[in-house]
Amino acid sequence: ALSSCEVYNISSGLWRTTANMTLDRCGHTATSLLSGKILVTGGSDVNQSLTSCEIFDPTSNTWSVVASMSTARYQH
Repeated sequence: ALSSCEVYNISSGLWRTTANMTLDRCGHTATSLLSGKILVTGGSDVNQSLTSCEIFDPTSNTWSVVASMSTARYQH
Protein backbone atom coordinates (compact mmCIF):
# COMPACT_ATOMS: atom_id res chain seq x y z
CA ALA A 1 0.00 0.00 0.00
CA LEU A 2 1.28 3.46 -0.95
CA SER A 3 0.22 7.06 -0.44
CA SER A 4 2.30 8.40 -3.34
CA CYS A 5 0.48 9.58 -6.48
CA GLU A 6 1.10 10.60 -10.06
CA VAL A 7 -1.17 12.22 -12.65
CA TYR A 8 -0.95 11.34 -16.34
CA ASN A 9 -1.20 14.16 -18.89
CA ILE A 10 -2.71 12.64 -22.02
CA SER A 11 -1.62 15.60 -24.19
CA SER A 12 2.08 15.41 -23.31
CA GLY A 13 2.20 11.68 -22.57
CA LEU A 14 4.03 12.44 -19.30
CA TRP A 15 3.45 11.56 -15.65
CA ARG A 16 3.64 14.23 -12.92
CA THR A 17 4.21 13.53 -9.24
CA THR A 18 1.53 15.03 -6.99
CA ALA A 19 0.99 15.41 -3.26
CA ASN A 20 0.59 12.17 -1.30
CA MET A 21 -2.81 10.86 -0.26
CA THR A 22 -3.55 11.10 3.46
CA LEU A 23 -3.52 7.28 3.86
CA ASP A 24 -1.50 4.45 2.38
CA ARG A 25 -3.85 2.30 0.31
CA CYS A 26 -4.03 -0.29 -2.46
CA GLY A 27 -6.95 -1.90 -4.28
CA HIS A 28 -8.94 1.35 -4.23
CA THR A 29 -10.90 3.08 -6.98
CA ALA A 30 -10.22 6.51 -8.43
CA THR A 31 -13.03 8.38 -10.19
CA SER A 32 -12.72 11.58 -12.24
CA LEU A 33 -15.40 14.05 -11.21
CA LEU A 34 -16.93 16.68 -13.52
CA SER A 35 -15.18 19.36 -11.45
CA GLY A 36 -11.80 17.95 -12.53
CA LYS A 37 -11.13 16.58 -9.06
CA ILE A 38 -10.43 12.89 -8.37
CA LEU A 39 -12.38 10.86 -5.78
CA VAL A 40 -10.50 7.93 -4.24
CA THR A 41 -12.55 5.42 -2.25
CA GLY A 42 -11.82 2.38 -0.13
CA GLY A 43 -9.00 -0.02 -0.77
CA SER A 44 -6.82 -1.65 1.84
CA ASP A 45 -3.98 -0.57 4.08
CA VAL A 46 -2.67 -4.17 3.82
CA ASN A 47 -4.20 -5.14 7.18
CA GLN A 48 -7.86 -4.34 6.51
CA SER A 49 -10.32 -3.00 3.96
CA LEU A 50 -11.01 0.73 4.23
CA THR A 51 -14.15 2.87 4.39
CA SER A 52 -12.18 6.12 3.98
CA CYS A 53 -12.44 8.45 0.99
CA GLU A 54 -10.46 11.46 -0.18
CA ILE A 55 -10.54 13.96 -3.03
CA PHE A 56 -7.56 15.27 -5.00
CA ASP A 57 -7.73 18.85 -6.27
CA PRO A 58 -5.27 19.22 -9.18
CA THR A 59 -5.50 23.03 -9.03
CA SER A 60 -4.12 23.20 -5.48
CA ASN A 61 -2.27 19.83 -5.62
CA THR A 62 -3.92 18.81 -2.33
CA TRP A 63 -5.85 15.87 -0.92
CA SER A 64 -8.85 16.35 1.38
CA VAL A 65 -10.54 13.70 3.50
CA VAL A 66 -14.29 13.43 2.83
CA ALA A 67 -17.07 11.39 4.44
CA SER A 68 -16.34 7.68 4.75
CA MET A 69 -18.42 4.96 3.13
CA SER A 70 -20.69 2.92 5.41
CA THR A 71 -19.10 -0.36 4.25
CA ALA A 72 -15.41 -1.06 3.70
CA ARG A 73 -14.50 -1.98 0.13
CA TYR A 74 -11.39 -3.46 -1.49
CA GLN A 75 -10.79 -4.14 -5.19
CA HIS A 76 -14.29 -2.92 -6.01
